[in-house]
Formats: sequence, C-alpha cells, structure tokens
Amino acid sequence: MESGKRAIETLVAAKAVCSLDVQMHMSCTGITKKMADDLLVEAMDADIRSILVLRGDPAPGKSDWEPVADGFKNASELVSYIRHKYGDFFSLSVAGHPGKHPASSSKEEDLEHLKQKVGCGADFIITQMTFKASEYQEFVGSCRRVGIDCPIIPGVLMIPPSLEKLRAVCNHCSVEVPEDLVELLETCGSDKEKVREAGRVYMQRVCSEMLSSGAPGLYMYTLNLEKSAQEIVTNLNLKVLDAGMSDSAVRPLPFPRPREKETVRPIFWASNAISYLTRTRNWSADFPSQWGQVNNEKSKAGDHSFVYDPLPSGDEDNILYSHHSIVGRRLGSMAERRNMWGESPSTEEDVFDVFERFVRGFVPRLPWCDRLEKETLASGILKPLATLNHYGYLTINSQPRVNGAPSEDEQFGWGPRGGHVYQKAYLEFFCSPGNLDRLLEALGSHPSISLEAFNVNGGRRCVWTDSLGQRNKTDEANVNDDRHISAVTWGVFDGSEVLQPTIVDSLSFQIWSEEAMDMWKSVWASIYPERSESRSLIKKIHASYWHVYMVDNDFVKGDIFKVFSEILSLDPYAGSPVITSIKVRD
Repeated sequence: MESGKRAIETLVAAKAVCSLDVQMHMSCTGITKKMADDLLVEAMDADIRSILVLRGDPAPGKSDWEPVADGFKNASELVSYIRHKYGDFFSLSVAGHPGKHPASSSKEEDLEHLKQKVGCGADFIITQMTFKASEYQEFVGSCRRVGIDCPIIPGVLMIPPSLEKLRAVCNHCSVEVPEDLVELLETCGSDKEKVREAGRVYMQRVCSEMLSSGAPGLYMYTLNLEKSAQEIVTNLNLKVLDAGMSDSAVRPLPFPRPREKETVRPIFWASNAISYLTRTRNWSADFPSQWGQVNNEKSKAGDHSFVYDPLPSGDEDNILYSHHSIVGRRLGSMAERRNMWGESPSTEEDVFDVFERFVRGFVPRLPWCDRLEKETLASGILKPLATLNHYGYLTINSQPRVNGAPSEDEQFGWGPRGGHVYQKAYLEFFCSPGNLDRLLEALGSHPSISLEAFNVNGGRRCVWTDSLGQRNKTDEANVNDDRHISAVTWGVFDGSEVLQPTIVDSLSFQIWSEEAMDMWKSVWASIYPERSESRSLIKKIHASYWHVYMVDNDFVKGDIFKVFSEILSLDPYAGSPVITSIKVRD
C-alpha cells in the first residue's frame, strides 16, 4: 500500500508540475478491496482518470502469484470491481500478450482470459512489448476472431544501451529478443551510444510499420531512455495531444500546458514551461483572472495580504515562486554542450556567434530555450534577431506584434473559434552595460517602447510611459515601489470579456532574471575546466551583463527593431554581415 501511495504522489506531482495526462498502474498483488478503494478515491480527488489494471508479479520473496484475503484473484475481478463501484469515471485498460501470458497453457486460453477482462469493463488493451509488426498484426487478428473489438495499442520497448540489459528485461517479462535484433546490437560492441542508436532505429522502423498497419497509437516502455522515445516521436511526426483537444483543435491559450482554471501567465518562462510549473506548483487551483488580484475568500474575510505575487510573504509555506531548479529539459552532457556552445570560447564575440547560430538553426538549443517558437519562424523576424545577436544583444525570447489575427490562425491563433487575437512585439535578451546604455539613450525617441533590466548585483533600470502619456525612468532597485504589469497578448471572443492571458510583470521578471542569470554559471560555465579561459569568460558575462525585456505597446504600426537601426547604423532586416541564408527549420 505504501508503494501505491508513493505512486499516487508521483502522479499528482506530474499533473500539478507538468500539467500532464497520467495513467495509474494498479495491480492485484498484495491489495485488499479496502486498499483499492483508498487508492481509487485518492485518484478521483486528484482527477486521475486513466488506470492500467494488472494482475501483477508475485509478491517479494514468492515464486508463485497468490491473492490476499479480501483481495482480487486476477485483473478481471479488479476491472469489474472498479467499473461497478466507480462507474465510467475511470478509463480502464488491461494488458494483452502477443506471445501469450507465461501462466497460460496456450494462446487460445490466454485470449479467453483477455476477452473476459474486456467484457468486465476494460476500454482498451495495451500489449506486452513486441518487436515485430507482424506479431502485433497477428495478435490483433486473433483478438478480432474471438470477438474482442476494443482498441489494441502495441507496447514498444526503448532498447537499453547494452544487449545484456535488453536480455535481462525481456527474460523478466518472458519475451524473446528477435535474432536479427541480437545480431544488429552485437555489431555495436560495447559502445553504449551505438547500441542505443541502433536499437532506436530498429524500433522506429517497427513503430512505423505498426502505425501503417492500423495501430491506433504507441505505448512506449521508455526505461528512462527519453532521448530514444523523443527521437521516434519526432522522426515519425507523431503528435501528443493535450487532454480534451482533438487533432484539429485551436489552442485554448497561447502558453503551453495550462492548468485547470489558469488563464494568466508571465511571458518570461515561454521556453521553460516546466520550470514555471515547478516553481508555481504550490499555487492554489483558484488562479487569478487578473495578475495580482486578491484571493477572493481571504478578501471577503478582510485579509488583503494574500495576492498572487512572486515574492515571499515571510512564511516559507506561502512562497508562491519556489526555488528554481533545472527540470524537465534535456540540456545534454558536458561534451554535448561544449559541442553546441564551443569547445573553448575566448572572446565575447565567440559567445555572440553561438546565439546567432541558434537563431539561424545551426545550434540545437541554448540554456534558456530549446527552440524558436513557430510564430517567430513564420513572422519574418529571424534576420533582425540574428543581427541583434551578432552585435551583442543576445536574444532568448521574442514575439512579433499581431493586430487582430483570426483565432483559428495556424501560427498565432488561440481561444474559441470566431475570435481575434492581438499581441505586442516583445524582445528578451542579455547585453553588456555599454549596449544597454546606448539602447536607453535611443529609446528617448521611441515612446511606445517600455524596457526593464536587472543584473546579478541587484541593479535595475526601467523606462515606461504611464497612463497619462508621461515618459518615466527609474533605477530604483525595489520593484515594489515601481511595479509594472501589462498584457502583451489578448483576445476578443463572442460572449466573453477580453482575455489577457500573457503579461509582463516587474516582480515576475525579477524572479525569472535570477533563474536566467544563474544559467550562465550553472549550465554553461560549468562545462569548462576550473580556471580555464572559457570558464572565466562565461562567469564574466554572468557578473557584468544585464538581463532585459522590451515591449512595443504600438501593436498596430510599431517596429521594435527600429531603435536598433539607430544604435547599429544598419538595417536589422537585412541580416548580419555573415548571414547569407537562414536554415529552414523542420
């Protein structure tokens, strides 16, 4: 039961932190009806709706499987119990064995047991790992001939980085390793990456054949080999759909993985959604519709102290942005990062080149972002972004202005159909103190542009135009004295108020800036040897550069890059001097 509670806690965290659909595995091993009810009620409370029901392995120390008193004899009994007591709240799946279950005397007997499980209320079948599309097709045909008509999803294994580990996994599951796969992996010797890659290519072909033969999807046994799984998903152009959204559905909001009742989010974590979700995992599910609004219940009670602000209120349990960590992103090994960001950079221009090559498509990721957003790729701002990076304005986030695009628009659309969406041009970057000074001076003739910047020494610089049209500047470090909140994305839809889901906010930017600046040291500088020239260079940038965001409030005719034309005395849209083409990204 203790392991079941830990599993529930893990699933709840995955939903809360990653906003993922999750599936609970529930076996009959060692579980009574009372214990099952406790787990199922917890799952209902957490809105976990998908359960894979299994008989399970023998209890630890036992060679044969046996039920406990007041428990379940097999998966059919547990499926029937859940379906009769909890109705259709849960989607139930069961296991199928293309090569037959090891406890069955024949395939025919095994199919009868499977048909019984489906008849007790299972919605679909997930197969034991299979390595041949022909085996999956034969299994599906056998199921259909005995009257099993529910969806059957093939289970596919991500091949471990050694043949010995693969054999151990398959022996445990009573599954044979195909001879051609053994021969293929033997040619790779002891090179773990070659084994993994050869196995990935082999299973990618198997997956493609299964999907072509009509498989409704894939169930991947990843064994923590998320790289292989992601490569297969990407290479086969598979789509992972959000809960409740069909393949053709419009995004409900412009940011990824919105949680229940969450309608507003700062733009700063656009490329680091998992980090943002992690840092706000303790927020109430009653998310504010307007940033900074007072919690309704406490407001009614006369307590106006609890607002959705990112700074601590004194009580550790009430810190709304928890401490950050690098989560949910594959940054690569030290060797991989050196290959991406330079084996031995020695000048700031070397670093500029890494950022420029990322925009051009020749560096796969940066510490702050894994990719450029689709709307950036489609909006024609790649060349000006490359130009800025070439001259030391190191961009990590951006969006173009949009004036009334249809909500169905493939690149910019979100929200209910028939609406219109808007957004202000936005840029976020790192730059040297000299480049920031030049930019601030030039902004005097660009009243529609607001700017805010922080550095690791507690410095802050800010320029904005207030509601009366007055231009304001401040170097006041205390954000609470000059806090600015502004929508940068909004939408107009029939039958509802104007939605403003993406904002900039001084307090949130200060928190994000601490996280973003730390990545210079923790993710980049750390890949080089102590006291090396490259490590010192990155640490110098961390210590001296500013982290900046800019917003052009003129979403109708504004041009956020025009100010850089004045600073650099060139046309950013022409591209940097070294650009001859932009790589076409997939």
